[in-house]
Amino acid sequence: MYKEKNMDKKNIVVLFGGVSAEYAISLQSAHAVITHLNTAKYVPVLVGITREGRWLRYRGPAAKLLDDSWCAFLARAKIAAPADTDRIGVDVPKSGEHDFDPAKLPEPADAAGEPGD
Repeated sequence: MYKEKNMDKKNIVVLFGGVSAEYAISLQSAHAVITHLNTAKYVPVLVGITREGRWLRYRGPAAKLLDDSWCAFLARAKIAAPADTDRIGVDVPKSGEHDFDPAKLPEPADAAGEPGD
């Protein structure tokens, strides 16, 4: 279903956050991109990096980026449970050898909540 509805759309990854002094600016920039993205042409795939360096797929409201409550939103929704990292993202090692593979992130769900292929 997902692929049929979005066949003419391109996926675009919006990466935000990170272990950096620029963390807050990154969230503001991501919010601007997300809210101005032409959703008739693109499917946003949001990937946030916490201040601790954890990579998470984010499907919540863009407004949660502005006040840095996006991680709290994930925790309340029980999406960010450590045992669930295969479904939502990948823990990135602090050693500098990053093995993050965006292809391992799940496809966005369609309007009925069905996962994409």
